[in-house]
Parts: sequence; C-alpha cells; structure tokens
Amino acid sequence: MTLLLWTVAVPGVSTGTDPSTPSSHTIESARERLQFLTDEESRIGEWVERNWEKALSASQPGIVTGPRRKGEKAEAFRERDMRLRMAVSAVKERLRTERKVWILNERGALLASEFQALLPARLGAYDAGREEYPLLLGFGWPSDLFIRFRVPEEARKLFELRLTGRVNARFRINGQGEAYLVSLGKFWKDSDGVRPIVYLSPPGPRLLWEGSHESWVSSVAFRPDGSQALSAGADGTLCIWDVATGARIACQDNVEMALSVAYSPDGSTFATGGADSYLRIRDAADGREISTVPAGGRVLSVGFSPDGRYVVTGDGSGAARVFSASSGKEAWSADFGEPVWSAVFAGGGTSLAAGGDGNTVVLWNILYQRRIWKKELEWPIYSLAVAGNRGLVAVGGAGRRMLVLREKDGSVAWSADMGGEVRTVAFDPSGGKYVAGGGGGYAVKVFAPESGKLLWTAEIGNPIRSLAFGPEGGKLFVGSSDFSVRMFEVTEEQRVVAAYWSPGRIWLERGTERSLFRP
Repeated sequence: MTLLLWTVAVPGVSTGTDPSTPSSHTIESARERLQFLTDEESRIGEWVERNWEKALSASQPGIVTGPRRKGEKAEAFRERDMRLRMAVSAVKERLRTERKVWILNERGALLASEFQALLPARLGAYDAGREEYPLLLGFGWPSDLFIRFRVPEEARKLFELRLTGRVNARFRINGQGEAYLVSLGKFWKDSDGVRPIVYLSPPGPRLLWEGSHESWVSSVAFRPDGSQALSAGADGTLCIWDVATGARIACQDNVEMALSVAYSPDGSTFATGGADSYLRIRDAADGREISTVPAGGRVLSVGFSPDGRYVVTGDGSGAARVFSASSGKEAWSADFGEPVWSAVFAGGGTSLAAGGDGNTVVLWNILYQRRIWKKELEWPIYSLAVAGNRGLVAVGGAGRRMLVLREKDGSVAWSADMGGEVRTVAFDPSGGKYVAGGGGGYAVKVFAPESGKLLWTAEIGNPIRSLAFGPEGGKLFVGSSDFSVRMFEVTEEQRVVAAYWSPGRIWLERGTERSLFRP
C-alpha cells in the first residue's frame, strides 16, 4: 500500500517534500521514514533557522530589514526594528508549530499504513482424527500462537495444492519500528469446507527451567541480588540454584526438614525453620550452618527484618518470636494459642503481622508491645506477605480466596477466588507491582496489588507450596507438591512475537487473532 503523505503549507517553504525523505513502500523503508521523522523532531530549531527568512519575505513582501539606514531617524529605526523583531518571532513560532504538526501527521499516516509482504508457510502433519492441519509460518512461530485448519478428508489434496510455500501478509509498524502482523490472505476457497482455528494462549510467564527434589518442595526464596534461588524439600534437602541457568550451585542432603526459608537483606546468609523446632542461620554461598537456635516448636515460618538485624518465626507451639540474627537471643514473643503458620515484619520492621490456626490475622506493634488490629476470618491462615510501600497485607489460607488487607486498619481492600486453598502469597520486592498466590488451585495467579485485577495465570498442574519473586519482579520461583521447582520469566505483554524480520521483530496484537484471515 502506498503511503499517503500529508503536508502543511507554509508560504514559500516546502515542509512535506524534504529531499532526504525516504519513500515508504516496504517495512524497511517505513522504518527509515520513521527514523527520519524522529531525527527531524529533534532538529526543528535548525529547520526553522534555515527557513524563516524565506517565509518572512513570502508573508510580508514589503518588510524592510537590515541596519539603520543613512538619514533614518533613530526613533523610526527603533520602531522598524521592533516591528521586524515581532514579525520574525511570529514567523518562527508559526514555522515551529507547523513543522511539529507536519511531523505528527506524517508519523500518524506512517503508523496507520499497511505494507504487503510474503511470509514463508508450510503445513504440518495432518491429524486424521481431528481432520486438522497445523500451519507453520515465518521464522520461528512461537508455542503460544496456534493456527490450525479444520479440513475434511475429501478436501485434503486440493487444500495442500493451494498453499504454495508463501502467504500474503499485511503489516504495520509501531513507534519503535517493530512490525506487527495485521492479517494473512486466504489461500483456500470457502466451498472447500475449510475452517481456520487461531488461538493465543493467555498472557503469562515463560518457563525458563525446571528442577526437582525427592519429595514435595516445602519452601523457596530468592537471593536479594537475583543471582541465586533457594529451595527446601520434605526430603530434608536444601538446594541453591543458579537463576540464569538452573544449575545446582550447592545441595545439602539429609539435613533438617526445612518448612520455611528466607534470605537476609544483604544476601550473605539465609535462615531455615525446621520441623525439628530449630531456627538455623546458614552461609548463603554453600548452605553451611553458622548458628542453631531452639525455637520452641516446629518452625513454620521465618523472615528477616528489613535491616537484617532480626529474624521472626512462627511456630507450632502457638508463638511468634523475634530473635537477634547475630546472637540468636530472643528479643520479643507473643502467644497466639494456636500454631502460627506465618509471621512477617511490617511497618518498616516496627510491627509484626501473624496468623495461623486461630483463624485470625493480628498486627502487633513490637516497639510498644501492643496490638494494632485483629482481623477475624472463617478459616486458618497459611501465608502472609506485606507490601509496606503500598500499605497492604496479602493473606492466604484454607479458604478458596486470597485477601488483600489494608495495613492501617485490617479492612479488606479486595479478594479473589483462587480455586482452592491458598498455601502461599507474595508481593514482588521491587515496589509491590505484583501480588501472587497459589495452592490447591494448581495455578499461580498474579494480580495488580491496588485494584485486584488479574494480570496472568501460570498453570502448574499440582498443588503449590511456595513461591517467591525476584528482586525486580521479573522472575518467579515456584515450588510444588510434584517435587518440582520452576523458574518463570514474568511478562505482562499483550502481544505475541510471531516471527523474526531483519531488522526487528514481528508481533501479533492480542485480539487480532479473531480477524487474522481476510478474504
């Protein structure tokens, strides 16, 4: 399709016919055109200085310029100079505005234009049972975009003949010069009874790698610098993983059955809470035990204070306890009367949120030794997470819903159906732009913290025991009951990369799959 060029007329000045403007009949030339317009936008001042005199002469042909003339009175010269300055300023401002409008219109016309191209295409193996052909397009069609054709057995031969190895395609480009697919031309006749099926899998994370334990995974954590991840299994094994590759950096077998793990803020150590009622501090490099502290009961939850000075535990004896990370000395405790499945620091380390079999979430002020609020629920609480910068507390438990409470008073901000008990909840540590939960619903669901809008879902296929976000929220580590740990790359992209084009990418906007094929 030929690009329609819009111009804004300036008397005596051609704004739309720059000799360096490339034509835009292909994706490559359209990218060049886009780059030209981007460059011109940064050079508007230079363009105005080159053209203002010509524009001034065209708009005011009788205007007198130059220095004071012989015999010209000073007062007349000053008046003429003032009129000239005002005229020049007005012309420059007009040219600047018109040039901006021209560039804006040119860019709009360019981004609205469509470009034809041929894409390599072939058919995959025919599925006789479903009477379907998969269509393989481009140079690396992704796994989350599926194009199939329902083709009756009697139409197979003719359908195969009509696909000649390439299909007509229409593209547009976006403001970054990336090409996206608008439509594909039909290469069959409706009378053949052929029906295209186009499906995009829902937005979600990409699986980077998968590892395993010899039993269900009880807890996972991310090192604060994002380089390593930690998992504990019911097999009594602690494993440290390289986040980028999935390789095991260190693995300790036949240690305590750690029910909870957490890294210190500086990443030099991590804490484990054991089924043997001990809190242990270990070296982050190799898992070597540094100190062991009796914790009063099965340690169901561990977490560091924001400054790294203290470790909080929730235990099976019904207490939440705060220990010195360096000495192991108990600094504070509160008796809840029922097992405390989760205890986390809040309020920048001055407060503590805790919950468990007592069906309540309690926020304590540690400094003043008083309860701030208490939230009664109808089910036991298994997991808590705090996003201090947003003033929110996420709650998961034996109910089918994940709750997000307001930290100031414990009121419910929103809740979401999770399809089963919620064993684990987590905010991303980069500022709380994500909150996630998982458990008996066999899927990780990720929401926007403020609104509760569901952003994406990762189907795991087994009960989820623990999850943790990487430091920038870009990765998610999941441990499940099928003995596996999985590392995901998080994305909110509403587009699917469809093929590779040199230079740049081709992608497909979500929603366009319903009208991908045109007659």
